[in-house]
Amino acid sequence: MTTIAICADAVVPADISIPGMRIKVIEDLCDYPSRLADSVSDDEDRLVLGVHGSRYNLGSAQAAVRRLGFDPLAIGLVDLQTVGSSEDLTNRLAASAARTLMTPKPGPEHVKMLMPDRSTRRALLSIGKPRYVGAPAVDDSTCRAGDGCRACVDPCPAGALSWSGGEIQYDKNACITCGICVTACPAGAVANPSATPAAIEAEIRALIEGADEPPGIRFRCREARVTAEPGWHQIEVPCTGMLTVGWILAPMIMGAGSVDVVSCSDGGCSLRNDRRLTSTLADVATTASFLELDLDECVNISGPVPDDLLGPCASARIIEILAAHSLPSSTVDLQAADIGTVSIEPASCTACQMCARVCPTDALASLESDQSIELSFDPLACTACGGCVQSCPEVERGAITLQHRVNLDDWRLGRRTVRKEEHSMCELCGGPVAPKAMLDRIQSMLGDDADAAATMTVIAQRCLDCRGR
Repeated sequence: MTTIAICADAVVPADISIPGMRIKVIEDLCDYPSRLADSVSDDEDRLVLGVHGSRYNLGSAQAAVRRLGFDPLAIGLVDLQTVGSSEDLTNRLAASAARTLMTPKPGPEHVKMLMPDRSTRRALLSIGKPRYVGAPAVDDSTCRAGDGCRACVDPCPAGALSWSGGEIQYDKNACITCGICVTACPAGAVANPSATPAAIEAEIRALIEGADEPPGIRFRCREARVTAEPGWHQIEVPCTGMLTVGWILAPMIMGAGSVDVVSCSDGGCSLRNDRRLTSTLADVATTASFLELDLDECVNISGPVPDDLLGPCASARIIEILAAHSLPSSTVDLQAADIGTVSIEPASCTACQMCARVCPTDALASLESDQSIELSFDPLACTACGGCVQSCPEVERGAITLQHRVNLDDWRLGRRTVRKEEHSMCELCGGPVAPKAMLDRIQSMLGDDADAAATMTVIAQRCLDCRGR
């Protein structure tokens, strides 16, 4: 059972009712979160709080709910100061409950404690309590770091992630829990329980389904201070720097009337994540113009809205849906979106397959037979992580290039062959030796003297198993 506890000084409709939810109005809840102990029973496993943000102390509330056996990171929170009408309140509470139900219960590795801010005289004189935030953790069973992927490392603004020996190393002390690694991971292997794609998507869908008219969806930073505006519903994320083109456009597919983003504060982000957001918003504007999409109008797509819109490769998948609605046929270049087009230059590529081995989404894949090697590329699966370029030994010769680009004609073709190369065959056993292009490259590096020619004869005509015979 999920309980919704609301501060008593809120304007709460007498007949408020949300299916499957137990609603309790509690006196002085904002100022004294410990009052929850008198109203919440042991048979309740999920909790949503409706409180006034200016009076609500997150640390005190988390301490109170922990004593009751609740996980402090799995609590829904609705700031009553950002709620308009009673209908809005009901919708927001139901949406927060939907997000809470989809929030996984975190383990110790997901929890980070933040000490109270002591930067003001008032804070120094108060008895502060630490608060808990969700920290990311890497699922080793799905992480592709062993193949060389390090897509989450470079985007981390705090340097909390590093790659070493085929594993991602995580420094929780350095982490600012911004969530950028969650959306940067192409394999969906990084999870922050306070901002999972499934939970945020559930909240957006519930807000839209509960509204009489298509509402506005406004993503806001955890540290943002915003006021209520009629028709707008706020979706809190750890940092708006984690948003991608797909995440921002997704509400339009779900039925939102408009979409907006509010960064952390007027002073900007201390870690400059707002610059990342600026690039993303520029790509959103370019994409919207390309698709002739008005971000202030509801988009009615044909057929049912797909599930799991905010998972890996979300941007390409959502743009594909919107493109089917508007039917454009052209190419558009973006700044830094998680959308990529890979090109292979046959004259420089040796068909070593390193690009396919490191690709975390298998956008680049190789098919090897005794006779040849075939590289294929699926643009809809590419997140532009850049691993293929970093791994290519011939990148300086232009063997592979990556562009942040939408090419709908290529997308409609789907997976296609981008490189095919024949094997040189062993003169003894008849098995494959190496791609002919690779042997030609080795020849050019060794030169044309007699010793090089003798070495090249052994390399080119016999496989590893037969070279000692």
